[in-house]
Amino acid sequence: MRKVVGCALFTPSLGDRAGERFSEVCDVVKRWLDSKGTWEEEDLLRLNDDRPAKYTKAEWLTDDGSVIDHYLVEPSNDATVRTQVSVGRCADRVIVYIELQAAGDAYRVAPIHVDIYSPNIVKTLISEYDDWCLGEVPLAARPVPFEGDDGGRTFQEVLWHRERNLPVVAVTSFEGFYLTDDFPQKLAYDLAGVALVATLDFPAALSLTRRRGQEWSCFNGAVRLYWPGLTVNSKPLANPIWTRSSLMTRASDTQVAATRIRRQLRRMLLGMSEFAIPEPKEISAIRRLHATRVEAEQRRTLVADEDWQHLATQYSEDNARLVMQHQADQDQIQELRRVIGQLQLSMRWTDQAEHEVAPDEDVQPTTVAEALQMAEGRYPDLLVFGDDVAGGVAGVATDAGPPEKILRFLGTLADLTQAKRAGPLGTTTVDWLNERNATASTESETVRNSAAERRARTWDAGGEKRFFDLHLKPAEATHPDRCVRIYFEYDETMRCVVVGWVGRHP
Repeated sequence: MRKVVGCALFTPSLGDRAGERFSEVCDVVKRWLDSKGTWEEEDLLRLNDDRPAKYTKAEWLTDDGSVIDHYLVEPSNDATVRTQVSVGRCADRVIVYIELQAAGDAYRVAPIHVDIYSPNIVKTLISEYDDWCLGEVPLAARPVPFEGDDGGRTFQEVLWHRERNLPVVAVTSFEGFYLTDDFPQKLAYDLAGVALVATLDFPAALSLTRRRGQEWSCFNGAVRLYWPGLTVNSKPLANPIWTRSSLMTRASDTQVAATRIRRQLRRMLLGMSEFAIPEPKEISAIRRLHATRVEAEQRRTLVADEDWQHLATQYSEDNARLVMQHQADQDQIQELRRVIGQLQLSMRWTDQAEHEVAPDEDVQPTTVAEALQMAEGRYPDLLVFGDDVAGGVAGVATDAGPPEKILRFLGTLADLTQAKRAGPLGTTTVDWLNERNATASTESETVRNSAAERRARTWDAGGEKRFFDLHLKPAEATHPDRCVRIYFEYDETMRCVVVGWVGRHP
């Protein structure tokens, strides 16, 4: 079997309460086991879905502490999954280690398909007690809110803290809403024990941007993963960000988008725990001390000559066990070699997984003004912005659009310039844009025939006033300062798209 998930929970120093806490945690583990099914025998648990699970238990005791190991082996689709839950009382602390292992059928040339979740016992324990840590980082099964300017300052201090050893997943809202109402809560529950989930309101996100720069920002419905170990030399784009537009790509609705990114982050971060979180040395030390004490007690009982014969027999039996252990180790090596081959095979399909959502490769704008500034810098030969655009931008909410969607739409207009220069589009401009997910439209006959409406849509077009009919609709909002329109047309003389207005709906 190969390890696929590892989680470790440490209490602070509990003093005289360590024994009581140890007993409480053991009771929680017992209730978790009982909740999984019905005991048919002492070592056989019939799971709630009627699968059989084999259970074993081992206890280890020393003067400085004790450990109880629980092992549950159960079938799962085309694999076998083994769950280890070890509860240790080590001096005045309690330590819990949970590990999942998986193995496929022998002599089967195919990847193992096991969609691993963090065991519920991890989430239960973290929810039951609020003092668990991994290293110096507190563990949580619910999102941690950061609000206002002070919250933003605290959040950036958390990100760049030298002792932080867990990833932080930041979740932001768009116009006050997350992908789904319970998205942050479910994500935090998914990642309990391997990452922290933080929610940032708009002032907190703005505070982070002011303190660390736009390249570290997370705004307007985006989700961002910040790795531990950040320094002044860290590369921002090594910490992936998924904007709301990226999250919604190929998603039929926000529920699908939320489920997809949750699954992706769960698989990514739980998979990393396989290598990053080993069994605590305190637990393995207690097992060794217990075995040493048992061996010493056996030797003290050998007080007669005939006992030496017994000792020789016991040594022979021990040698046989060592031979068996050696064979088991060789089997494990073979299993690891097989797993490496399976991983190499599986990785060939990673890029083709439809559920994967690629993070954004560029730093995204956090305001409409930044979106405009970035477009002007990226497309100087493809887009011309009229003098009225700046005034339109000033009249909308700073985060309307959202800004990264406005930038994407402007990028599509730059593509339109290149397409028009290359020859006929083969379709209407509106259809060409809609095919590229840039919602486009023209004005109604009523608007085009109204002098007042035409005046309201007449703006500078690179030195002359012009009526604009074609427009993009990055945001459909009820509030006027969030209902953004981008008016444009392709100028045959300048051979580029002229943008006359970015602002409120006229």
